[in-house]
Amino acid sequence: MGICTGRRWGAAQYEVVFDKLNGDFSKPLYTVTSDNNGNSNGANISHKILNQVAAKAGIEPGASGDISWSVYSIRGMKRVLSKVKKI
Repeated sequence: MGICTGRRWGAAQYEVVFDKLNGDFSKPLYTVTSDNNGNSNGANISHKILNQVAAKAGIEPGASGDISWSVYSIRGMKRVLSKVKKI
């Protein structure tokens, strides 16, 4: 048995998370795994998903509103939320 150095955890995976405007993402409204089963650094997010996110945030159909989103980077057992959060 070798010593685990952390170098063999593989590539990072990504999740886009949505939350209410002042949420802390501890219990996101919705989570989308990035393309290629989380292995891509991009995500295609359809209007259908955005409508579901809006509904969970209490935004009525046809209305506009604000939500926050950010990205989790996951590598091995470590899951880190980006310090950058967008509205």
